[in-house]
Amino acid sequence: MSLSQEKKLKLMMHTITLLSFIILTFFSITIFYIPLIFYLIFKSKELRIIAIETAVYQLFTWIIVLIWNTFVMRTLMLSMFHSDMNVSNMSMILWTAPIYIILTILLGFGPLKGILYVLQGKDFHYPIISKWISK
Repeated sequence: MSLSQEKKLKLMMHTITLLSFIILTFFSITIFYIPLIFYLIFKSKELRIIAIETAVYQLFTWIIVLIWNTFVMRTLMLSMFHSDMNVSNMSMILWTAPIYIILTILLGFGPLKGILYVLQGKDFHYPIISKWISK
């Protein structure tokens, strides 16, 4: 396998990870199984490690969004539809929007950084996940 082909495959895996976050956000569907298919297909150790890292990243992203939507968004919806908007409901509404924006930036930044590193020719691994997988 040539180096440029391996670079394209790494770029494709990070792009799929970013795309999966966008699909998860808008359609509530996860595609974390696609990097696992790449793991089974490719023989290169480096590509297999990146495939596992991206699959675990997508799975953790799905779990975080699931918890967020289950608890925070439902509580926010119930507080918005409550007839008397007291101070505690308003503070929850005002705190939820910035946290949601920060969460979106953090979850989308990892794959985007991976794409930029691959385009620059640098090696990229997801920080916490790569340490966990290497054990």
